[in-house]
Amino acid sequence: MVISLLVYLLKKFPELENAELIRNLLSNHLSDENINTEVDYFNEAGNQSFERTYGWAWIFKLAEELHKWDDPLARQFESNLQPLTNHIVSAYLNFLPKLFIPFRSAQLED
Repeated sequence: MVISLLVYLLKKFPELENAELIRNLLSNHLSDENINTEVDYFNEAGNQSFERTYGWAWIFKLAEELHKWDDPLARQFESNLQPLTNHIVSAYLNFLPKLFIPFRSAQLED
């Protein structure tokens, strides 16, 4: 979530006082190595449902923000993020057909 917000800030305010600091932070967090580590984590036994579905949606929001940002650095980040985006798309496609009835974990008992 925070990473998406930082991308949004740089898109809207490219001359932001701390823009270079934010770019460096994004370069670290959205490195090819870090993204591949995230994908590996999701592929480990027991982690397939991690952050489902709220956290998964933030990956899509980040991908959207990067896609709409007209900046060469955004193209690199978008490329780096693609394996994780692809993984989350696949996870949704596997999960959604299982939702044939509403699931409400906080239903009140009579």
